[in-house]
Amino acid sequence: MIPADTLRDLYDYNYWARDRQLEACAALTEEQFLRPMGSSFSSVRDTLAHLVAVEWIWHERWRGRSPNQVHVREFAAETFPTLATIRDRWQAVEGNVRGYLAGLGESALKQPLTYTNVDLHHVADFAPRGEPSDVPSRSNHRTAVPVGSRSARD
Repeated sequence: MIPADTLRDLYDYNYWARDRQLEACAALTEEQFLRPMGSSFSSVRDTLAHLVAVEWIWHERWRGRSPNQVHVREFAAETFPTLATIRDRWQAVEGNVRGYLAGLGESALKQPLTYTNVDLHHVADFAPRGEPSDVPSRSNHRTAVPVGSRSARD
């Protein structure tokens, strides 16, 4: 199990690295920011919108809530016309995540995380938060990801 203090350190690093990414993106023109790149997410803006959305989704799951497609639409790329709107929303998510992590005790990390993914498929019965686990195939719409581990859409 990852100790809570280590998890907090990892999130400190995560936000430090995120801020470096946002600084680099600030040098982009609007055309570069929105240009289709032919990748998983169409543009730099769409990629950043995805990153803030999945971070928000996992925070909601840690709090015992299961966002659905209606909730996720609030994070659609089109709702972020500029880098500043992404930065503002991400900083709000960061504040919530840091608040959660500040109160996180070791015993909470031992509890399994059960949720319904955004496509309304129930996910349960996997490793406690903070422990590595095997992640099932995305094709079965189940994801077993402990707190502080990798992110996934579903």
